[in-house]
Amino acid sequence: MKKPKIYIETTIPNFYFDFKNQSKDKKVETVYFWDNLADFTPVASLATIRELEATPNQEWRKLLLEFIKGIDIIALNKEILVLAEQYVADGLIPQKYSADAVHLATTVVSNIDYLLTWNIQHLAHPIKRKQFRDYNLEKGLYVTEIVTPQGLNESFSTN
Repeated sequence: MKKPKIYIETTIPNFYFDFKNQSKDKKVETVYFWDNLADFTPVASLATIRELEATPNQEWRKLLLEFIKGIDIIALNKEILVLAEQYVADGLIPQKYSADAVHLATTVVSNIDYLLTWNIQHLAHPIKRKQFRDYNLEKGLYVTEIVTPQGLNESFSTN
């Protein structure tokens, strides 16, 4: 059986290392998920790489980029960028956070099973997930499941 693909959004490597000690719980959940990644095929995109490359601290940047080394990288194309612009234009994601729209559009256009993120406000919030699901269904687009490491970890313990 083919392993489901899981898109690694920028918050995942950031909380894996949690350089700023923002959330011990998120770090623990992220490390636990990453240690149990064998059930998935991880992927990222050039958008993820670009965000990680913008990390000001050179040591942190090196560790973050090393984290996703060896993961298949999805190139950004016109279809992805047009869909991301549409998510913003239709008010699903604020313009200021258009990179989040690119992450979502990448998973939708590429038929990725899961988008893994700690971005609750713009991606993983239950109301946002429903809005994205309804919008994509209405437009005849693929529906990616948006999940947090915690949500997937809970499913590991119930199997």
